Amino acid sequence: YKFATVEACPVVSADNAPDQEKEEYARWKKADEMAKCYILASLSNVLRHQHQSMNTAADMLLNLKELFGHRSRAARQEAMRVLMNMTMREGIPVREHVLAMMAQLNELEVLGAFIDGETQVDIVLQSLPKSFEQFRLNYNMNKMLMTLPELVAELQAAEGLFRQKSQAMVAQRGEASTSKAPKGKKRKKSAGKGKAVMSDAQPQQKARKPKGKCYNCQQKGHWKANCPLPKKPKKARYQSNPGPEHWSAVKHILKYLRRTKEYMLVYQAEELLPLGYTDSDFQADRDESKSTSGFVFTLGGRAIVWRSVKQKCVADSTMKAEYVATSRAEKEAVWLRNFLLDLDVVPSLPAEITVFCDTSGAVANSKEPRTHKASKHIEHKYHLIREIVGRGEVVVAKIQSEDNLADPFTKSLPAKVFTRH
Repeated sequence: YKFATVEACPVVSADNAPDQEKEEYARWKKADEMAKCYILASLSNVLRHQHQSMNTAADMLLNLKELFGHRSRAARQEAMRVLMNMTMREGIPVREHVLAMMAQLNELEVLGAFIDGETQVDIVLQSLPKSFEQFRLNYNMNKMLMTLPELVAELQAAEGLFRQKSQAMVAQRGEASTSKAPKGKKRKKSAGKGKAVMSDAQPQQKARKPKGKCYNCQQKGHWKANCPLPKKPKKARYQSNPGPEHWSAVKHILKYLRRTKEYMLVYQAEELLPLGYTDSDFQADRDESKSTSGFVFTLGGRAIVWRSVKQKCVADSTMKAEYVATSRAEKEAVWLRNFLLDLDVVPSLPAEITVFCDTSGAVANSKEPRTHKASKHIEHKYHLIREIVGRGEVVVAKIQSEDNLADPFTKSLPAKVFTRH
């Protein structure tokens, strides 16, 4: 019925006008009446009483625009002012700041303001503190182009690096401040008042010779702070004459070493990114003619989530079997991403998780928003994968069958392929 608010009422010349003119007039009149009913139903009692005597819906909209049009403009200006004044303070998580700015940008879009994607990214970058100056310079020098979700992921990774660097600097300062100056007599205050005058004839104070033995090496001639030998830990001081408490402390250390003997430090060159792999066989169950779904998710090249289960429906094609398996893996990917965000152990977690499938038909069908004859027989609950992909939380990508890590969960493999996986 919107055309009745933008098009003028067609004129009927006479009673004997052509049938086409009469049909257009009746169509416009019906649409105008329906539009008036919708407008009046959405107004308050006072405004409804004021507008119900107007002839057309276009007149109602024009009057409402005159009454309230300037308010939306003022609200848009206020939202723009709030956006331009948003600056991130040091110590605040960058993710919260960028999400707040994205909410403000959405409010501006609702109020009718249009800001393109590159300008939105520039506004967010200019609101960052000085600690992100190097990131901003790198972004401009390399002429990078990112969307806001990609920018959030990169900023979180940069924030993690800044935090590690600041912790290392604090640790170095703490180590430097552990050595204390030798104890000596306090310097006496001068009795005179006024400014002190430096004199060349003033004798220099002689350096005090250390008295007694060094607590570290038990030698004379220096203090513990100037000892050339490395400092001994506290537990090593009692090796000559240990007591029961000292033996308990040493036993605690030995127990800790025995418990953690299987632990090791691993330094990997690749990023800590979650990746998913999904696969399915075709009617491997000869009794019920059902297929088996399998998926596995890795983090840093190590499996963290996996599953192999028989499907509840009977698939009449390999595409449907793979599509059902991919749908289950997509829901697991959404849960895994939210779980990793809550743990805050992956600083560079991307906005979307990639799930690999080795069937082109299932990959194409997951990105197709419409239902065609090749997929109309699939149950609607499995089409949730399209909504997840449309929201940008998961990306379905094609992978070769020999590189699919989910193959062992659905079928028996040759020894060579199984060993490679």
